[in-house]
Amino acid sequence: MRLSTHLQQLTLFFLITLSPFASYAAAQLSNADYAAYASLEWVSVSPSGNRLAFRYKTDDMDLIRVMDLKTKKMLSGFRVDDITPQSIYFVDDDRIILVAMEDKRLTGFRGIIDVSSAFVYSIKKNDIRQLLIPGEVVYKGQSGMGHIVGLSEDGEHAYMPAFAQKRNGSGTPRYSLVKTSLGSKKKKPKLVEYGHRNTIDYFLDGKGKIMALEKYDEDEHLYTIEVPDGEKWRVIHSDNNPLRDFGISGIAPDRKHLVLVNEDPDTGFDSCYTMSLADGSISKKLFSRNDTDIDHVITDINRVIHGVGYSGFNPSYEFFDKKLTARIAELQKMFNGESVFLSDWSADWKHIVVQVTGTAFSGDYFLVSEDRKSPLFVGSKFEKFNQDTLYPMVKYTYKARDGLDIPVLITFPSKGQGASENLPAIVLPHGGPRAHDKFAFDWLSQAFANAGYVVVQPQYRGSDGFGLDHLLAGTGEWGAKMQTDLLDGIDMLVKEGIVNKQKVCIVGWSYGGYAALAGGAFNSDYFKCVVSVNGVSDLRKMMKVEKKDNHRLFDTYAYWATVIGKDKMDNDSLNAISPANFAAEFTAPVLIIYGDKDEVVTPVQSKIMYKALKKAGKEVEILKLSGEKHSFAKPENREKTLNTIIDFVKKAI
Repeated sequence: MRLSTHLQQLTLFFLITLSPFASYAAAQLSNADYAAYASLEWVSVSPSGNRLAFRYKTDDMDLIRVMDLKTKKMLSGFRVDDITPQSIYFVDDDRIILVAMEDKRLTGFRGIIDVSSAFVYSIKKNDIRQLLIPGEVVYKGQSGMGHIVGLSEDGEHAYMPAFAQKRNGSGTPRYSLVKTSLGSKKKKPKLVEYGHRNTIDYFLDGKGKIMALEKYDEDEHLYTIEVPDGEKWRVIHSDNNPLRDFGISGIAPDRKHLVLVNEDPDTGFDSCYTMSLADGSISKKLFSRNDTDIDHVITDINRVIHGVGYSGFNPSYEFFDKKLTARIAELQKMFNGESVFLSDWSADWKHIVVQVTGTAFSGDYFLVSEDRKSPLFVGSKFEKFNQDTLYPMVKYTYKARDGLDIPVLITFPSKGQGASENLPAIVLPHGGPRAHDKFAFDWLSQAFANAGYVVVQPQYRGSDGFGLDHLLAGTGEWGAKMQTDLLDGIDMLVKEGIVNKQKVCIVGWSYGGYAALAGGAFNSDYFKCVVSVNGVSDLRKMMKVEKKDNHRLFDTYAYWATVIGKDKMDNDSLNAISPANFAAEFTAPVLIIYGDKDEVVTPVQSKIMYKALKKAGKEVEILKLSGEKHSFAKPENREKTLNTIIDFVKKAI
């Protein structure tokens, strides 16, 4: 079926089910609206289904609020401006766990340490306190830890890993297991297990006993899983592959097996397996499909697996409970092709919070309960975006020049739906590169569509979520077939008469920034302008840094070697695909934007490219955003990014 036919069907769908297209044009928003904070996040439901907790954010305040659904009143709320919250969930109808996360370098430890902190809030007492405080049992060199691996049977205590010394205060601080009270402030945390050397995770049996340890020796690249055997520990699995094939995702409901996600050799897609705690044997396949990968596992607070979410443009789900699988599938049908993400659920699954996003919803939250006939609307993640202000997306697949299927998301401006109008376009390759775009609200693509551009998001080879063959097809193809996949998408849209070949720019973030720069360096005839945000420009220098800092994340260097190609890690090969070495080949103007605190792609990568283009006498602009990391957090900087990119693109095409 031709893409133009898909667009006609899309037009009909929107005319019938949503609103006239004229409403898009009548509801133009500003770049500040696209760059703004989410208004509503992390909606969580209490075990009874009668209470909701959520994060509500404005330019002036960051709040956690609790609402009673029976009385329809706000029970309580508190400000969290100073602790950067990351997630919230109910322990019971009174207590809420709040987790705040931050990565820091700490004195005494190599690399980057997760210094997340967990807080417990009592609605009755209107009191919040930190669960682990540095110096109280846990080592003072950390700012608290927020990872909970299980609760006690009575729900009064949480088990949390943290660096700690022995009970007498001696010994090297190790990653240990600590038991802390969720009730009394007076009860100090208790050291349950002094950490073993190289321990990275704990799995509990639901009664406070450790059923398995996960370990990794960075120096030897040795990964092991150990189980208690009397007073000793017995290894049931070991692997010395520098790039580990898998990690333990959770615990099987029988508590006799661990659960892991790994490739199914028969289908080429990720499947969910069990590992016996008795002997480490990997046998029973829990969940799998022959058309998509497993995106994530669905667990409770005790890390027991309930089911899985499958990847792709739209999520889908499968559970141990087949009735629950059917229930979620029916719920998804209610939202007419939108993406339905599971946000939270009660332990008995009678109450489920979903987030709906796509072309009609920008991330609206609904509470679905067995005792309610229809979903209860809770609120919108982005208040200004709805079916009248969102631009339509279409999912499509085109053929690369070697015959490989390339999935693509295309977002249309108001004047472009359902018609071939020879429109200007922005190609927006995702980062990763082992990632994929979702059929969901995206502030960048929506803002670019609002500015009048068709936005093309190809899932080039090397993207995950579409099977192992598609993923591995990208190995060794940086600057090569991963790049021509983007060009083939442009050719397809030009052939359809939708895109004006003379009015195409490429904009990318992270690896997408590399793809944008590579487009300017190696495919200059396709693009009228190039925009890189926190993009890679010199792979040889990138790998030099990764090798030097390899201890930070034990398999980082091995990961890049696998993605780029182990036979292409020599300097000549890396130089040959580094855009900074081909500044003279650029014919289109270039805009470089970077955050000066980026630890994922170091700012030097942007500076190298800028200097190379300047030296070559090319047209180039650069924008530094002070205090920003890899993903820009401040609305004012996101707005500045949008303003700068859109002005730059308009000037070019």
